[in-house]
Amino acid sequence: DLSSQRLDIVTVAVWKLRGQPDEDYRETVRQKLITQLVVSSSFTVVTRERLQELLKEQGLSETGAIDKEVAVEIGALIGVDGFIDGYFSSSKDLYVLSLSLIDAKSGVIIWAKTAERMRNLLHKDIDWAYLIKTACQHGVIPLVYQNLNTICPEAVPSAYLTQLREHFLFNAQHTLILTGELLKLLSLFEAHAIPAIPYKGPVLGELVYGDTALRPFTDLDIIVHKHDIFLAKDLLISQGYLPKLQLTRTQESIHLQNQHHYSLICPDDRGLVELHWAFAKKRYSYSLKPESLWAHQKAVSLAGMKVPCFAPEDLLLLLCIHGAGHSWIRLLWICDIAELIRAHREMDWERVIKFARGVGSERVLFVGLLLAAELLETVLPEAVLQRMHTDRVVKSLVAQVRDRLFCEEKSLPGIFERSLFHLKKRERRRDKVLFFLRSVMTPNAREWMRLLVPEFVSFLRYLLRPIRLVFKHGRNLLRIKHLPRPPMP
Repeated sequence: DLSSQRLDIVTVAVWKLRGQPDEDYRETVRQKLITQLVVSSSFTVVTRERLQELLKEQGLSETGAIDKEVAVEIGALIGVDGFIDGYFSSSKDLYVLSLSLIDAKSGVIIWAKTAERMRNLLHKDIDWAYLIKTACQHGVIPLVYQNLNTICPEAVPSAYLTQLREHFLFNAQHTLILTGELLKLLSLFEAHAIPAIPYKGPVLGELVYGDTALRPFTDLDIIVHKHDIFLAKDLLISQGYLPKLQLTRTQESIHLQNQHHYSLICPDDRGLVELHWAFAKKRYSYSLKPESLWAHQKAVSLAGMKVPCFAPEDLLLLLCIHGAGHSWIRLLWICDIAELIRAHREMDWERVIKFARGVGSERVLFVGLLLAAELLETVLPEAVLQRMHTDRVVKSLVAQVRDRLFCEEKSLPGIFERSLFHLKKRERRRDKVLFFLRSVMTPNAREWMRLLVPEFVSFLRYLLRPIRLVFKHGRNLLRIKHLPRPPMP
Protein backbone atom coordinates (compact mmCIF):
# COMPACT_ATOMS: atom_id res chain seq x y z
CA ASP A 1 0.00 0.00 0.00
CA LEU A 2 2.78 2.42 0.88
CA SER A 3 4.66 1.91 -2.39
CA SER A 4 1.48 2.62 -4.40
CA GLN A 5 1.05 6.16 -3.07
CA ARG A 6 1.51 9.15 -5.38
CA LEU A 7 3.19 11.54 -3.02
CA ASP A 8 5.65 14.40 -3.46
CA ILE A 9 8.39 12.31 -1.84
CA VAL A 10 11.40 11.06 -3.81
CA THR A 11 14.09 10.01 -1.34
CA VAL A 12 13.19 8.22 1.89
CA ALA A 13 14.94 6.61 4.84
CA VAL A 14 13.44 3.83 6.94
CA TRP A 15 13.80 4.74 10.60
CA LYS A 16 14.70 2.18 13.23
CA LEU A 17 11.59 0.10 13.95
CA ARG A 18 10.35 -0.03 17.54
CA GLY A 19 8.08 -2.25 19.58
CA GLN A 20 7.91 -5.62 21.28
CA PRO A 21 10.09 -8.06 19.20
CA ASP A 22 13.82 -8.26 19.88
CA GLU A 23 16.19 -5.99 17.98
CA ASP A 24 17.42 -8.70 15.58
CA TYR A 25 13.85 -9.41 14.47
CA ARG A 26 13.07 -5.70 14.04
CA GLU A 27 16.24 -5.13 11.99
CA THR A 28 15.46 -8.14 9.75
CA VAL A 29 12.00 -6.77 9.00
CA ARG A 30 13.46 -3.33 8.42
CA GLN A 31 15.86 -4.68 5.80
CA LYS A 32 13.05 -6.58 4.07
CA LEU A 33 11.00 -3.37 3.99
CA ILE A 34 13.90 -1.45 2.43
CA THR A 35 14.36 -4.19 -0.17
CA GLN A 36 10.65 -4.20 -1.03
CA LEU A 37 10.64 -0.41 -1.50
CA VAL A 38 13.73 -0.58 -3.74
CA VAL A 39 12.17 -3.33 -5.89
CA SER A 40 8.91 -1.35 -6.22
CA SER A 41 10.87 1.64 -7.64
CA SER A 42 8.45 3.98 -5.85
CA PHE A 43 11.18 5.79 -3.92
CA THR A 44 14.91 6.29 -3.85
CA VAL A 45 15.74 4.56 -0.59
CA VAL A 46 18.69 5.41 1.65
CA THR A 47 20.20 2.13 2.84
CA ARG A 48 20.35 1.34 6.52
CA GLU A 49 24.16 1.53 6.52
CA ARG A 50 24.16 4.87 4.68
CA LEU A 51 21.58 6.32 7.07
CA GLN A 52 23.67 5.33 10.08
CA GLU A 53 26.79 6.76 8.41
CA LEU A 54 25.07 10.10 7.70
CA LEU A 55 23.72 10.31 11.25
CA LYS A 56 27.13 9.51 12.71
CA GLU A 57 28.69 12.33 10.65
CA GLN A 58 26.22 14.73 12.25
CA GLY A 59 26.70 13.34 15.75
CA LEU A 60 23.15 11.91 15.79
CA SER A 61 21.61 8.48 16.35
CA GLU A 62 18.36 6.57 15.77
CA THR A 63 17.08 6.59 19.35
CA GLY A 64 13.36 6.64 20.09
CA ALA A 65 10.51 7.70 17.84
CA ILE A 66 11.02 10.17 15.03
CA ASP A 67 8.79 13.09 15.96
CA LYS A 68 8.04 16.29 14.05
CA GLU A 69 11.12 18.26 15.18
CA VAL A 70 13.52 15.34 14.66
CA ALA A 71 12.15 14.62 11.17
CA VAL A 72 12.60 18.21 10.02
CA GLU A 73 16.07 18.58 11.58
CA ILE A 74 17.53 15.29 10.37
CA GLY A 75 15.79 15.45 6.99
CA ALA A 76 17.52 18.75 6.22
CA LEU A 77 20.90 17.48 7.43
CA ILE A 78 21.01 14.22 5.47
CA GLY A 79 18.99 15.31 2.43
CA VAL A 80 15.91 13.07 2.42
CA ASP A 81 12.32 14.03 1.60
CA GLY A 82 10.65 11.68 4.03
CA PHE A 83 11.00 9.03 6.73
CA ILE A 84 9.15 5.75 7.08
CA ASP A 85 8.44 5.11 10.75
CA GLY A 86 7.21 1.81 12.14
CA TYR A 87 6.04 0.33 15.42
CA PHE A 88 5.35 -3.32 16.31
CA SER A 89 2.43 -4.34 18.49
CA SER A 90 1.19 -7.82 19.30
CA SER A 91 -2.20 -9.32 18.47
CA LYS A 92 -2.66 -12.79 19.94
CA ASP A 93 0.31 -14.79 18.57
CA LEU A 94 1.20 -12.32 15.79
CA TYR A 95 3.22 -9.14 15.52
CA VAL A 96 1.52 -6.24 13.73
CA LEU A 97 3.70 -3.56 12.11
CA SER A 98 2.09 -0.13 11.75
CA LEU A 99 3.84 2.13 9.24
CA SER A 100 3.60 5.84 8.52
CA LEU A 101 5.32 8.18 6.05
CA ILE A 102 6.55 11.49 7.50
CA ASP A 103 7.29 14.53 5.36
CA ALA A 104 10.82 15.69 6.26
CA LYS A 105 10.00 19.30 5.32
CA SER A 106 6.98 19.74 7.61
CA GLY A 107 7.24 16.82 10.03
CA VAL A 108 3.61 15.93 9.20
CA ILE A 109 2.48 12.32 8.74
CA ILE A 110 1.28 12.29 5.13
CA TRP A 111 0.43 8.62 4.81
CA ALA A 112 -0.93 5.95 7.08
CA LYS A 113 -3.78 3.49 6.86
CA THR A 114 -6.15 6.14 8.23
CA ALA A 115 -5.24 8.45 5.36
CA GLU A 116 -6.32 5.83 2.84
CA ARG A 117 -9.62 5.35 4.63
CA MET A 118 -10.13 9.10 4.65
CA ARG A 119 -9.66 9.29 0.89
CA ASN A 120 -12.19 6.49 0.42
CA LEU A 121 -14.75 8.22 2.65
CA LEU A 122 -14.40 11.47 0.71
CA HIS A 123 -15.70 9.73 -2.39
CA LYS A 124 -19.04 9.39 -0.60
CA ASP A 125 -21.73 12.02 -0.05
CA ILE A 126 -20.45 14.05 2.92
CA ASP A 127 -22.73 16.41 4.86
CA TRP A 128 -20.07 19.07 5.30
CA ALA A 129 -22.23 21.43 7.38
CA TYR A 130 -22.92 18.63 9.88
CA LEU A 131 -19.26 17.57 9.89
CA ILE A 132 -18.02 21.07 10.71
CA LYS A 133 -20.71 21.63 13.35
CA THR A 134 -19.93 18.30 15.04
CA ALA A 135 -16.16 18.82 14.86
CA CYS A 136 -16.61 22.21 16.47
CA GLN A 137 -18.71 20.76 19.31
CA HIS A 138 -16.08 18.09 19.95
CA GLY A 139 -13.11 20.48 19.79
CA VAL A 140 -11.41 18.75 16.85
CA ILE A 141 -11.66 21.39 14.10
CA PRO A 142 -7.85 21.90 14.00
CA LEU A 143 -7.26 18.15 13.61
CA VAL A 144 -9.93 17.83 10.93
CA TYR A 145 -8.56 20.78 8.97
CA GLN A 146 -4.92 19.70 9.27
CA ASN A 147 -5.62 16.19 8.00
CA LEU A 148 -7.94 17.22 5.17
CA ASN A 149 -5.65 20.03 4.05
CA THR A 150 -2.56 17.78 4.19
CA ILE A 151 -3.94 14.60 2.65
CA CYS A 152 -6.63 15.56 0.15
CA PRO A 153 -7.62 19.27 0.03
CA GLU A 154 -8.86 18.87 -3.54
CA ALA A 155 -11.65 16.56 -2.32
CA VAL A 156 -13.13 19.22 -0.01
CA PRO A 157 -15.53 21.84 -1.46
CA SER A 158 -13.65 25.15 -1.46
CA ALA A 159 -16.26 26.99 0.64
CA TYR A 160 -16.06 24.40 3.42
CA LEU A 161 -12.27 24.20 3.27
CA THR A 162 -12.18 27.99 3.65
CA GLN A 163 -14.54 27.76 6.63
CA LEU A 164 -12.34 25.12 8.25
CA ARG A 165 -9.23 27.22 7.58
CA GLU A 166 -10.83 30.28 9.23
CA HIS A 167 -11.70 28.20 12.32
CA PHE A 168 -8.15 26.86 12.37
CA LEU A 169 -6.50 30.29 12.07
CA PHE A 170 -8.76 31.82 14.72
CA ASN A 171 -7.88 29.00 17.13
CA ALA A 172 -4.17 29.32 16.30
CA GLN A 173 -4.25 33.04 17.08
CA HIS A 174 -6.13 32.48 20.34
CA THR A 175 -3.70 29.70 21.26
CA LEU A 176 -0.73 31.97 20.60
CA ILE A 177 -2.15 34.68 22.89
CA LEU A 178 -2.84 32.26 25.76
CA THR A 179 0.54 30.56 25.34
CA GLY A 180 2.21 33.92 25.83
CA GLU A 181 0.01 34.48 28.88
CA LEU A 182 1.07 31.12 30.32
CA LEU A 183 4.78 31.84 29.86
CA LYS A 184 4.32 35.20 31.56
CA LEU A 185 2.52 33.55 34.50
CA LEU A 186 5.17 30.86 34.92
CA SER A 187 7.89 33.51 35.01
CA LEU A 188 5.84 35.47 37.56
CA PHE A 189 5.41 32.42 39.80
CA GLU A 190 9.10 31.58 39.52
CA ALA A 191 10.06 35.13 40.52
CA HIS A 192 7.91 34.77 43.67
CA ALA A 193 9.16 31.23 44.51
CA ILE A 194 5.79 29.57 43.83
CA PRO A 195 6.33 26.14 42.22
CA ALA A 196 3.86 25.56 39.38
CA ILE A 197 3.24 22.96 36.66
CA PRO A 198 0.99 23.72 33.66
CA TYR A 199 -1.66 21.09 33.08
CA LYS A 200 -3.43 20.62 29.72
CA GLY A 201 -3.65 23.75 27.51
CA PRO A 202 -0.61 24.65 25.35
CA VAL A 203 1.70 22.22 27.16
CA LEU A 204 -0.58 19.30 26.29
CA GLY A 205 -0.78 20.52 22.69
CA GLU A 206 3.00 20.62 22.35
CA LEU A 207 3.72 17.43 24.31
CA VAL A 208 1.07 15.27 22.63
CA TYR A 209 0.33 16.81 19.21
CA GLY A 210 3.67 18.53 18.59
CA ASP A 211 1.82 21.80 17.87
CA THR A 212 -0.12 23.97 20.33
CA ALA A 213 -2.51 25.06 17.54
CA LEU A 214 -3.83 21.51 17.12
CA ARG A 215 -5.33 21.29 20.61
CA PRO A 216 -7.99 23.98 21.33
CA PHE A 217 -8.34 25.36 24.87
CA THR A 218 -10.01 28.35 26.47
CA ASP A 219 -8.32 28.38 29.86
CA LEU A 220 -4.92 27.87 31.43
CA ASP A 221 -4.76 25.12 34.04
CA ILE A 222 -1.85 25.41 36.46
CA ILE A 223 -1.09 23.10 39.40
CA VAL A 224 0.28 24.71 42.55
CA HIS A 225 0.75 23.35 46.05
CA LYS A 226 -2.35 23.68 48.21
CA HIS A 227 -0.53 25.80 50.76
CA ASP A 228 0.42 28.26 47.97
CA ILE A 229 -3.04 28.70 46.52
CA PHE A 230 -3.97 31.97 48.28
CA LEU A 231 -0.50 33.40 47.67
CA ALA A 232 -0.78 32.57 43.96
CA LYS A 233 -4.32 33.92 43.75
CA ASP A 234 -3.43 37.22 45.45
CA LEU A 235 -0.41 37.57 43.16
CA LEU A 236 -2.62 37.25 40.07
CA ILE A 237 -5.15 39.71 41.44
CA SER A 238 -2.32 42.20 41.90
CA GLN A 239 -1.58 41.75 38.17
CA GLY A 240 -5.12 42.63 37.12
CA TYR A 241 -6.79 39.21 37.16
CA LEU A 242 -10.32 39.09 38.57
CA PRO A 243 -11.76 36.23 40.67
CA LYS A 244 -14.66 34.53 38.91
CA LEU A 245 -16.38 34.10 42.28
CA GLN A 246 -16.32 36.77 44.96
CA LEU A 247 -15.94 34.78 48.18
CA THR A 248 -15.30 35.70 51.78
CA ARG A 249 -12.23 34.19 53.43
CA THR A 250 -14.48 31.66 55.21
CA GLN A 251 -16.13 30.72 51.92
CA GLU A 252 -12.72 30.46 50.27
CA SER A 253 -11.56 28.04 52.96
CA ILE A 254 -14.62 25.85 52.37
CA HIS A 255 -14.09 26.16 48.61
CA LEU A 256 -10.52 24.94 49.14
CA GLN A 257 -11.79 21.87 51.00
CA ASN A 258 -14.45 20.79 48.51
CA GLN A 259 -13.39 22.05 45.06
CA HIS A 260 -10.21 21.53 43.05
CA HIS A 261 -9.42 24.86 41.39
CA TYR A 262 -9.83 28.60 41.73
CA SER A 263 -10.81 30.51 38.57
CA LEU A 264 -9.61 33.98 37.64
CA ILE A 265 -10.48 36.02 34.54
CA CYS A 266 -7.52 37.26 32.50
CA PRO A 267 -7.10 41.02 31.95
CA ASP A 268 -9.03 42.13 28.84
CA ASP A 269 -11.15 38.96 29.25
CA ARG A 270 -8.75 36.90 27.10
CA GLY A 271 -9.58 33.69 28.94
CA LEU A 272 -9.52 31.99 32.32
CA VAL A 273 -6.68 30.93 34.57
CA GLU A 274 -7.53 27.99 36.81
CA LEU A 275 -5.23 27.48 39.78
CA HIS A 276 -5.49 23.79 40.70
CA TRP A 277 -4.56 22.16 43.97
CA ALA A 278 -6.24 18.86 43.01
CA PHE A 279 -7.27 17.09 39.80
CA ALA A 280 -10.97 16.68 40.57
CA LYS A 281 -13.62 17.86 43.01
CA LYS A 282 -13.52 16.27 46.44
CA ARG A 283 -16.85 14.54 45.87
CA TYR A 284 -15.26 12.29 43.23
CA SER A 285 -13.16 10.84 46.06
CA TYR A 286 -9.85 10.34 44.22
CA SER A 287 -6.99 9.56 46.59
CA LEU A 288 -4.53 11.00 44.06
CA LYS A 289 -2.45 13.85 45.49
CA PRO A 290 -0.63 16.22 43.09
CA GLU A 291 2.41 16.28 45.37
CA SER A 292 3.07 12.61 44.54
CA LEU A 293 3.63 13.54 40.88
CA TRP A 294 6.02 16.45 41.31
CA ALA A 295 9.04 14.18 41.71
CA HIS A 296 8.44 12.66 38.24
CA GLN A 297 7.98 15.94 36.38
CA LYS A 298 9.58 16.42 32.97
CA ALA A 299 10.11 19.47 30.76
CA VAL A 300 8.84 20.46 27.32
CA SER A 301 9.99 23.29 25.06
CA LEU A 302 7.25 25.87 24.58
CA ALA A 303 8.03 28.87 22.37
CA GLY A 304 11.73 28.39 23.16
CA MET A 305 11.19 28.22 26.92
CA LYS A 306 11.61 25.06 29.01
CA VAL A 307 8.33 24.46 30.80
CA PRO A 308 7.66 21.78 33.46
CA CYS A 309 5.09 19.09 32.69
CA PHE A 310 3.93 15.77 34.10
CA ALA A 311 5.53 12.50 32.99
CA PRO A 312 3.57 10.70 30.21
CA GLU A 313 2.69 7.78 32.52
CA ASP A 314 1.18 10.19 35.06
CA LEU A 315 -0.44 12.41 32.44
CA LEU A 316 -2.25 9.43 30.92
CA LEU A 317 -4.20 8.77 34.12
CA LEU A 318 -4.81 12.49 34.68
CA LEU A 319 -6.37 12.81 31.21
CA CYS A 320 -8.55 9.75 31.88
CA ILE A 321 -9.71 11.28 35.17
CA HIS A 322 -10.55 14.53 33.38
CA GLY A 323 -12.47 12.81 30.59
CA ALA A 324 -14.34 10.56 33.03
CA GLY A 325 -15.26 13.60 35.13
CA HIS A 326 -17.17 14.92 32.10
CA SER A 327 -18.57 11.50 31.14
CA TRP A 328 -16.40 11.55 27.98
CA ILE A 329 -18.86 13.72 26.05
CA ARG A 330 -16.16 15.22 23.74
CA LEU A 331 -14.13 13.35 21.16
CA LEU A 332 -11.16 15.68 21.83
CA TRP A 333 -10.51 14.07 25.20
CA ILE A 334 -10.34 10.62 23.57
CA CYS A 335 -7.99 12.03 20.92
CA ASP A 336 -5.74 13.29 23.75
CA ILE A 337 -5.44 9.73 25.07
CA ALA A 338 -4.75 8.26 21.63
CA GLU A 339 -2.16 10.87 20.68
CA LEU A 340 -0.38 10.70 24.04
CA ILE A 341 0.10 6.95 23.57
CA ARG A 342 1.18 7.40 19.94
CA ALA A 343 3.69 10.11 20.86
CA HIS A 344 5.14 8.09 23.76
CA ARG A 345 5.21 4.51 22.54
CA GLU A 346 7.92 3.53 25.00
CA MET A 347 5.57 4.20 27.91
CA ASP A 348 6.12 2.17 31.07
CA TRP A 349 2.77 0.36 31.15
CA GLU A 350 3.54 -1.53 34.35
CA ARG A 351 4.00 1.80 36.11
CA VAL A 352 0.78 3.18 34.57
CA ILE A 353 -1.32 0.25 35.82
CA LYS A 354 0.31 0.22 39.25
CA PHE A 355 -0.26 3.96 39.62
CA ALA A 356 -3.94 3.73 38.64
CA ARG A 357 -4.63 0.73 40.87
CA GLY A 358 -2.91 2.41 43.82
CA VAL A 359 -5.30 5.38 43.72
CA GLY A 360 -8.40 3.28 43.02
CA SER A 361 -8.71 4.45 39.41
CA GLU A 362 -7.87 1.39 37.34
CA ARG A 363 -11.36 1.29 35.85
CA VAL A 364 -11.20 5.02 35.06
CA LEU A 365 -7.96 4.35 33.17
CA PHE A 366 -9.34 1.31 31.34
CA VAL A 367 -12.44 3.15 30.12
CA GLY A 368 -10.26 5.87 28.58
CA LEU A 369 -7.89 3.34 27.01
CA LEU A 370 -10.67 1.18 25.58
CA LEU A 371 -12.39 4.23 24.08
CA ALA A 372 -9.12 5.17 22.35
CA ALA A 373 -8.63 1.59 21.15
CA GLU A 374 -12.17 1.12 19.81
CA LEU A 375 -12.80 4.58 18.35
CA LEU A 376 -9.30 5.59 17.19
CA GLU A 377 -7.60 2.20 16.82
CA THR A 378 -4.95 3.02 19.39
CA VAL A 379 -2.44 0.19 19.69
CA LEU A 380 -2.21 -1.11 23.26
CA PRO A 381 -0.10 -3.89 24.78
CA GLU A 382 -1.85 -7.25 24.64
CA ALA A 383 -1.61 -7.67 28.42
CA VAL A 384 -3.43 -4.36 28.96
CA LEU A 385 -6.16 -5.30 26.46
CA GLN A 386 -6.73 -8.64 28.18
CA ARG A 387 -7.11 -7.00 31.58
CA MET A 388 -9.57 -4.45 30.25
CA HIS A 389 -11.74 -7.05 28.56
CA THR A 390 -12.12 -9.04 31.80
CA ASP A 391 -14.03 -6.11 33.38
CA ARG A 392 -17.64 -6.18 32.14
CA VAL A 393 -18.35 -2.79 33.70
CA VAL A 394 -15.58 -1.19 31.64
CA LYS A 395 -17.10 -2.55 28.41
CA SER A 396 -20.57 -1.42 29.52
CA LEU A 397 -19.39 2.14 30.26
CA VAL A 398 -17.51 2.34 26.95
CA ALA A 399 -20.65 1.22 25.07
CA GLN A 400 -22.63 3.89 26.92
CA VAL A 401 -20.16 6.61 25.91
CA ARG A 402 -20.07 5.43 22.28
CA ASP A 403 -23.87 5.45 22.02
CA ARG A 404 -24.09 9.05 23.23
CA LEU A 405 -20.94 10.56 21.75
CA PHE A 406 -22.56 12.05 18.66
CA CYS A 407 -26.04 12.65 20.06
CA GLU A 408 -27.61 16.09 19.89
CA GLU A 409 -26.99 18.31 22.93
CA LYS A 410 -30.52 17.80 24.26
CA SER A 411 -29.76 14.08 24.55
CA LEU A 412 -26.72 14.48 26.79
CA PRO A 413 -26.87 12.58 30.09
CA GLY A 414 -28.73 14.21 32.98
CA ILE A 415 -27.63 14.47 36.60
CA PHE A 416 -28.79 10.98 37.60
CA GLU A 417 -27.26 9.28 34.58
CA ARG A 418 -24.00 11.12 35.19
CA SER A 419 -24.03 10.17 38.86
CA LEU A 420 -24.62 6.52 38.00
CA PHE A 421 -21.75 6.69 35.51
CA HIS A 422 -19.44 8.11 38.20
CA LEU A 423 -20.47 5.38 40.64
CA LYS A 424 -19.80 2.62 38.12
CA LYS A 425 -16.43 3.94 37.03
CA ARG A 426 -14.91 3.33 40.49
CA GLU A 427 -13.88 -0.19 41.49
CA ARG A 428 -13.52 0.35 45.25
CA ARG A 429 -16.66 0.29 47.36
CA ARG A 430 -15.44 3.00 49.73
CA ASP A 431 -14.94 5.38 46.80
CA LYS A 432 -18.51 4.73 45.63
CA VAL A 433 -19.91 5.42 49.13
CA LEU A 434 -17.87 8.61 49.54
CA PHE A 435 -18.95 9.85 46.10
CA PHE A 436 -22.62 9.28 46.93
CA LEU A 437 -22.47 10.95 50.36
CA ARG A 438 -20.45 13.94 49.17
CA SER A 439 -22.66 14.43 46.11
CA VAL A 440 -25.80 14.48 48.21
CA MET A 441 -24.54 16.46 51.20
CA THR A 442 -21.83 18.87 50.02
CA PRO A 443 -23.09 22.28 48.80
CA ASN A 444 -21.63 23.53 45.53
CA ALA A 445 -20.15 27.01 45.02
CA ARG A 446 -23.45 28.55 43.91
CA GLU A 447 -25.25 27.18 46.96
CA TRP A 448 -22.64 28.72 49.25
CA MET A 449 -23.26 32.06 47.53
CA ARG A 450 -27.07 31.87 47.49
CA LEU A 451 -27.82 30.35 50.89
CA LEU A 452 -26.88 33.33 53.01
CA VAL A 453 -26.93 32.13 56.61
CA PRO A 454 -24.83 33.26 59.59
CA GLU A 455 -21.47 31.51 59.80
CA PHE A 456 -22.29 29.91 63.17
CA VAL A 457 -25.14 27.93 61.52
CA SER A 458 -23.36 27.32 58.19
CA PHE A 459 -23.85 23.58 58.76
CA LEU A 460 -27.46 24.14 57.68
CA ARG A 461 -26.27 24.28 54.09
CA TYR A 462 -25.33 20.60 54.32
CA LEU A 463 -28.85 19.78 55.52
CA LEU A 464 -30.59 21.96 52.94
CA ARG A 465 -28.76 20.54 49.92
CA PRO A 466 -30.52 17.11 49.92
CA ILE A 467 -33.88 18.88 50.23
CA ARG A 468 -33.03 21.18 47.32
CA LEU A 469 -31.95 18.21 45.19
CA VAL A 470 -35.26 16.43 45.83
CA PHE A 471 -37.30 19.50 44.87
CA LYS A 472 -35.18 20.19 41.77
CA HIS A 473 -34.71 16.66 40.42
CA GLY A 474 -37.39 14.55 42.15
CA ARG A 475 -39.71 14.54 39.15
CA ASN A 476 -36.93 13.34 36.85
CA LEU A 477 -36.02 10.63 39.35
CA LEU A 478 -39.60 9.32 39.32
CA ARG A 479 -39.60 9.38 35.52
CA ILE A 480 -36.36 7.36 35.41
CA LYS A 481 -37.75 4.91 37.96
CA HIS A 482 -40.59 3.96 35.60
CA LEU A 483 -38.45 3.58 32.49
CA PRO A 484 -38.02 -0.02 31.24
CA ARG A 485 -34.82 -1.60 32.49
CA PRO A 486 -32.14 -1.82 29.79
CA PRO A 487 -30.77 -5.24 28.85
CA MET A 488 -27.71 -6.45 30.72
CA PRO A 489 -24.41 -5.82 28.92
